[in-house]
Amino acid sequence: MIPALPVLFLATAVLTQTPAIDRGLARQYFEEAAEIAGRDDGNLWGFSLAGPLMFGDAASRELVANQADANGRLQEVDGVFVGELDPGQGVANTAIHWSGTYWTTLIWPLPQEELARKQLLAHEMYHRIQRDLDLQGGNPQNPQLDTKDGRILARLEWRALQTAVTSVGEDRELAVQDALAFRERRRELFPEAAATEQLLELNEGLAEYTGTVLCGSDRKTRIRRIAAALSSQERRKNYVRNFAYAVGPAYGFLLDEVSSNWREELHPKSDFGHLLAEHYGVTESDDLAGDVELCMEDYGGEEVVREETQRAEARDQRIATYRARYVDGPVLRIEPDPSLRYSFNPNHLETWEPHGTVYGTFHLTAEFGVLEVRSGVLVEFDEGAIQAAIVPAPASAAQLSGPGWKLTLADGWSMVAGARAGDFNLAAP
Repeated sequence: MIPALPVLFLATAVLTQTPAIDRGLARQYFEEAAEIAGRDDGNLWGFSLAGPLMFGDAASRELVANQADANGRLQEVDGVFVGELDPGQGVANTAIHWSGTYWTTLIWPLPQEELARKQLLAHEMYHRIQRDLDLQGGNPQNPQLDTKDGRILARLEWRALQTAVTSVGEDRELAVQDALAFRERRRELFPEAAATEQLLELNEGLAEYTGTVLCGSDRKTRIRRIAAALSSQERRKNYVRNFAYAVGPAYGFLLDEVSSNWREELHPKSDFGHLLAEHYGVTESDDLAGDVELCMEDYGGEEVVREETQRAEARDQRIATYRARYVDGPVLRIEPDPSLRYSFNPNHLETWEPHGTVYGTFHLTAEFGVLEVRSGVLVEFDEGAIQAAIVPAPASAAQLSGPGWKLTLADGWSMVAGARAGDFNLAAP
């Protein structure tokens, strides 16, 4: 909701403070975004990436945009348009409606390294045209990628993709076949994975592919960066919400190598694996388990199994800690309304079936106010929608903070006793 504040007040506040966002640098980045869109000229997706673009600084709440908004809340200053975030509004790399305009938004500061910055710009600009392509995808949890077998098969798939991307001819074809065997075996063990992985790959995978293609790198550099991303992905602590960023560019590159029109075939149910199998002539196996057993050692399978066994043992210990903190011990349970907005770091989360997902950092805004988490919250979901956020209980109803979290309540809201001794809930006015 747009706060009822005079536009003049917002503009004056921004003008009288030392800018948190370097406006000269912002202008340079807006020019880079325009250059990316102009060079592509709509060729990749049939739609221009050019459009409203905004940078936001979370600490100062300052906004800097490349154009005016529809409702006149931004003021032109030094060749850019400046304003402030709404109360309680977080900053995220995404596409959002704000003040009557549909924006690409990015968190300030942007990466200093030029290719990384341009890749990020193109990635987020793609998200703004995604609905026009009817390729929205989704952001589902992928709990299979927090299991021992799921992670083993994912890592082997990524290693095979890395070999395919950096090889040619028969070596590439064999690596593609192996990658698809690891992928389909994972989905054989976890049947729900086909749908949840496909949604995230369609969403973030295609966006990152777009950034990789349009950032301005030459072919040799693109191959190196795709391979490096796959290798880096393996070293992440968790995979459930970030794997598509590495997988999308790899599958997209391999498809580009054999087809100039595969993007035109895409629809909301498209799957990278099925597309790759079709274009590389890979037939469905009758014995995926046997195929995986035969080829896994070509990709360091023994090492991967050993590492994932150790990780699973450590995870069991973390789960015991989660149970004590979010189930057995006293908690504050927040059940937000459907108007909620939230952001998080996808690198700091862990699924915990059937309870939900534990996020390391989390920012939640709804009618009750704002919950800011820096060191752990359990979030319950129902069909992808947040049902509750759970943090360790404070000492009393008057204390609006606890271990690693802080609560800012809207007028009239209060903390009240919950069903169990020591528990708390929120009460509306």
